[in-house]
Amino acid sequence: MVEPNPAHGLLDGLSAQARDRFLTASFRRSVNPGARLFLRGDAAAELFLIEAGRLAVQRERRDGTVLTYTVLGPGGALGELAYLEGVPVRGASVLALERTTVLGIPYGALDGLRESDPSVDRFLIEIMRREVARLSMHVVVTAYGTVDERVAFALRVLLGPVEGDGPHAVRVTQEDLASVAGLTRSTTNRALHDLSDAGVIAVRRGRIDVVDRDRLVALAEGD
Repeated sequence: MVEPNPAHGLLDGLSAQARDRFLTASFRRSVNPGARLFLRGDAAAELFLIEAGRLAVQRERRDGTVLTYTVLGPGGALGELAYLEGVPVRGASVLALERTTVLGIPYGALDGLRESDPSVDRFLIEIMRREVARLSMHVVVTAYGTVDERVAFALRVLLGPVEGDGPHAVRVTQEDLASVAGLTRSTTNRALHDLSDAGVIAVRRGRIDVVDRDRLVALAEGD
């Protein structure tokens, strides 16, 4: 049995029996920075929960450029849509931005758990609820937010959950940041200068330091 991890907030909704069976059927995998958890087109056979680290969800365009759709951190899930829709292959590639640990469970084992315990369906509903909330906020910011708000939202996504006063480092290229924000690199660069001048961030070599997280969150939420 895989030892439980407090970062699995999603598992809290499972019954004690379902939780034990889930962990018994699960496996833990570590992914080094720059390595991929899986590639677009790989067979979709497992649901993954992120315990630690950050994973970028990406897709390569025909011209070779790579689009980063989002970045997921602890408590995030991967593979739930393919499982629920019965899609046999992965629709995107997933890259580790830092050393990352995931908990995986085969789809077949998940089927067996669902047949015997209704709390597993509630667990899947909670995963989808979180994803819908994340996507809804992304759509609102992309459609109605200013450029600075869109970049602030992208930085908040990339930053993930953090503790302490900071500053908190976001190690990201401007290309990836622009991709998450849905903007060009030049437009993103101008917004970074605006946020830096406002004292929200500090742009460093190879990283962006979030100096005032509260103001960043307020900007990301359009306040």
